[in-house]
Amino acid sequence: MINYREALLTFNVLFRESHFPS
Repeated sequence: MINYREALLTFNVLFRESHFPS
């Protein structure tokens, strides 16, 4: 089971990458 903090960090990274593609 993944920790909620780790999940939030991963989601945040994906969200940022999706909205701000380098």
